[in-house]
Amino acid sequence: MSQANGICAVVPFKSLRHAKQRLANYLTSEQRSQLVAAMLEDTLRALLATDGLERILLVSNDPFAEQLAQRLGIDYQAECTQSSGLNSVLQAVGDELTRQDYTSMLIVHGDLPMLTANEAQQLIGLHLALNNQKKISLVPDRARDGSNCLICTPPNILHFSYGRGSCEKHLAIAAQGNIQSEIVELPGASLDIDEPQDLQQLIKSPQLHSANCTQQVVRQLAFDGQRFEKRNP
Repeated sequence: MSQANGICAVVPFKSLRHAKQRLANYLTSEQRSQLVAAMLEDTLRALLATDGLERILLVSNDPFAEQLAQRLGIDYQAECTQSSGLNSVLQAVGDELTRQDYTSMLIVHGDLPMLTANEAQQLIGLHLALNNQKKISLVPDRARDGSNCLICTPPNILHFSYGRGSCEKHLAIAAQGNIQSEIVELPGASLDIDEPQDLQQLIKSPQLHSANCTQQVVRQLAFDGQRFEKRNP
């Protein structure tokens, strides 16, 4: 293993089924699945183009995710059957990566189609510049509520608390554990697609062309680039 960075990027992915329920009034189940699949691929392709990552690991129990990992040439790992929920899954992965002597774990959610390799590299560089051996760097969402990207050194340094208010919770947990922490503002990585207004922001983004797979889906769904309408029940 290279000793330069020793960073493993971990992308947890639940499934295509019942994806993005908060968009159900605007997109059919099939449309939501298409969008989620495209966003995941764009997120992974941004990580593949990122210097400084030793490994990319897609963690899921969805056959689609396993096939995508094989196609992109990244590692795939099934969720531990003893883990329940995102936090438990990531805790188990962090423990495993620590045992494997990875220095850091970069957690990236799979619904960040506007994430770029430059942003990921900026996050890594800022994190490595922190002078503490125990440290985290966090990219919040636009509302500064969620933790869209989180890099931890060592991988199991943090007790994860994903969910509502995770940004503030992770910073508080770090402070309690004397773990150095920083907030990193990255415009592309801050746009996760959960709510209708997030999708509207994505559609209107002048940088949408950089998310090739997502852009294709948006075009197929015939959005006009300005707004989208509630569908008839």
